[in-house]
Amino acid sequence: MKHIFLVLILLGLSACQSLSRKSLRIPASDRPRHIIFTLHGIGGTDNTFGHLQEVIEPQLEAADPGFDVITRKFVYPTGSETGDLFLFSEQLGEFIEDTFKDNPVLPMDKISFVVHSQGGLITTIWYVDAISQADHPQHQIAKAVKGIVTESTPFWGSKAAYFAYDWGKYIGLKKLFQKYLRMSPAELRDMSFGSNNVLKFFQTGTQIMTNPLFAESRPRMLNISGIVPDINSHYMKSLMKKNGLEMGDKMTEFVKKQLYQSFNAGIRWESDSAVNPSSARIDFNYALGLEDYRANDVISFDQFNRSQFFEEVPFVVLETVHASLMPEEFMDIAWVPPSCADAKSCEHPTYKYIFKHLAHCERENSTCNQEVFKTTLTDLFGIDPTFGQGPSDYLASQLRCFGFTINVRLPKGYKVTGQILNNDDVDEYVEMDFARHQSRARNIGDMDRDGLIKSSRNQKWEIRIGRRAEAFSRTVQFFPKENQLRFFFTGNVMPKDVVGAFSDYEATSKKGFPLKVRVTLPGLKPRVIEAPLQPSYTTFVDIKMDAR
Repeated sequence: MKHIFLVLILLGLSACQSLSRKSLRIPASDRPRHIIFTLHGIGGTDNTFGHLQEVIEPQLEAADPGFDVITRKFVYPTGSETGDLFLFSEQLGEFIEDTFKDNPVLPMDKISFVVHSQGGLITTIWYVDAISQADHPQHQIAKAVKGIVTESTPFWGSKAAYFAYDWGKYIGLKKLFQKYLRMSPAELRDMSFGSNNVLKFFQTGTQIMTNPLFAESRPRMLNISGIVPDINSHYMKSLMKKNGLEMGDKMTEFVKKQLYQSFNAGIRWESDSAVNPSSARIDFNYALGLEDYRANDVISFDQFNRSQFFEEVPFVVLETVHASLMPEEFMDIAWVPPSCADAKSCEHPTYKYIFKHLAHCERENSTCNQEVFKTTLTDLFGIDPTFGQGPSDYLASQLRCFGFTINVRLPKGYKVTGQILNNDDVDEYVEMDFARHQSRARNIGDMDRDGLIKSSRNQKWEIRIGRRAEAFSRTVQFFPKENQLRFFFTGNVMPKDVVGAFSDYEATSKKGFPLKVRVTLPGLKPRVIEAPLQPSYTTFVDIKMDAR
């Protein structure tokens, strides 16, 4: 059964569409320009965003006649043998530089990005690199970036990519992924949980927040995350019936159970088939423990901070999928249908949020036609007075899952044994209060108890982390070049079914549920971490460990 889900996930990562390239140069205009760059994800093409260009250009110009709106697609060689995040970010910089070769960026011009999946990592890496260095060749261009919209970008990695990278070690599958799905091993490695390039980026991020060049130019960012519509919903049943995939109640429950056992799930499957919400959110909780320490010194709950990459980044949760081979019937998060040219007819889950964010008509000294802007918003969002915030908040309130990463900087010459690198033995070295009856065998018969941490003292919530029944919910990787060991966990926090439980759960979730872990490696002084685990967030700890 899990083989079937792997195929579905890989199809979700890659939408098979035709490739074309258009002229890079921007025509001269008397008005300031709003240039929108789009970047597809792994396996994507210039058609990843469907009809976005032809829809958004006239609608933004009508809402804000102060700007000429110009859309440019960056199509990079996904699937190439040597491509990785940092190489693609360099190519993006060259593409952007060439775009403005004949028509340089002027003070009134503004730049935005609409990016899907891996494209969001490429864009953010380029931007952070360019804006934080005054002598960077694209520094002045980066200063003009005013808006970034990410759609299911795996800032903290993708479980689907981890699956594919793990399976891609078999030579036949590797060739299949590259030839037909256009996914290279380097790209899948980079987007896997615990990825070295992703962690390099976030380690840079914990340092760059004090960089004055970065602080003065932060663009507005919007993170959009998808979760698959519930399999029992009327929409899903109607869609399956329409495509000859109707299932009875018993089969539906069996499939749902398999999904819940194999993938990160709270009260529903928390993924858009490829990326979990906690990974699609760039904000994260972090603490650094890189100083000298005594054995069992504690990194306390109060030492954790919230990242300030782009100040407070709005987070939108939608029922949608990562990518679809039938985008007009099962609309994916990126592909905009032609019907959106008429705002009243646009049923795409994402487009309305993109339009609202990029228009930014609430800004000071706006050149917007406020009447046209508000009419377009009303047409797109219907009778919803919150313009999408209410439905998004409702879905976000159902999220229970989190990510937890511990990066260990090892002393020079430390020998990492094969036992340390065994995923099943991770809890020998990152000690938590796992359920005592849990066996070493893969336990799929009692998934609710598997990986359970003891309940809170008031018995109102409980943590499940590193469930053995959940694929890749506990992983460890060693990076010899950096001499770093990395532990990654997924899990969820559930309110218990007692009076007052949910109000207590909601109050605690705003600051994080405390989890005490003890990191013990042979021959090294142990460290203790009191980590806040927060639904829909990742918690990151970067520590140094010394010899006894």
